Amino acid sequence: DLTLFSRLPRGQYNRTNMVAAPDGTVFVSGGFHVGRVFRVARDGVVTVVAADLADPAGIALDPSGALYIAESAVHRILRVRHP
Repeated sequence: DLTLFSRLPRGQYNRTNMVAAPDGTVFVSGGFHVGRVFRVARDGVVTVVAADLADPAGIALDPSGALYIAESAVHRILRVRHP
C-alpha cells in the first residue's frame, strides 16, 4: 500500500538522503541544488533544519538526537543539536 506522506518544496533533488528518528520524524538532505536539510514531522509538516549548505550529502542521527550533516563540497561535517 503506497500512500503519499508529505511533499518537499520544489527543487532539483540530487543525491537525496534520509534518516528516521525513533519518534517517527524523518530528516531529508536535499543535495547540491537544494542546499537544505528538511525535517518531516509525523503529521507530514515540513520545516527547514539547515539552509545554505554546500552539497549536503549523508545525514545521520546519534542516540541523543543530534543530527550530523556531511557537506561534501567543503569537506566538513556539521552537527545540529536536537533539530
